[in-house]
Amino acid sequence: MKQKKDAEKNNLNDQNKPVKEKRDWRIFLASVFFVLGFAVVFSLVGVLLQSVLSEAAPSIQVWLGRVGGVIIIAFGLYLLGLLKIKFLEK
Repeated sequence: MKQKKDAEKNNLNDQNKPVKEKRDWRIFLASVFFVLGFAVVFSLVGVLLQSVLSEAAPSIQVWLGRVGGVIIIAFGLYLLGLLKIKFLEK
């Protein structure tokens, strides 16, 4: 009797296999396009900011670099749990 149940279970699994493979393929493609979308958007923003900031005075570039560095360090400390930022915890 157990062998019959195992055979039926294997048969059901075989029937669902094409559906699962199709779903896995769709998930993979969605993930690839999600990552590509982020890459394109951030690349375009980087190019636009570079073109705008290349004409700015070097002193502004230095200060923007410092402010960006402080923000990155603050986020790192927040992720480590060493810094609590209230508006990020809502």
